[in-house]
Amino acid sequence: MCVPHLPKIRCIIILTGSDGLLDRMRAKVVSSTDFMTKPIVADKILETLKKYLPSHLSNSIPIESLQES
Repeated sequence: MCVPHLPKIRCIIILTGSDGLLDRMRAKVVSSTDFMTKPIVADKILETLKKYLPSHLSNSIPIESLQES
């Protein structure tokens, strides 16, 4: 789905439970832009997303909604 008023953002972020060399090599082969391992940490996800989103979009990510209460 393409939203006309938003720029095309092309990034592939691999999220996996494995952090081996072979897993990282596979991620490179499929041209992923980033690689994250479990456990999932909200701050790390936000940091990674902000790296690839245009600044006017990344500044509008509501951090409070992703943090645990």
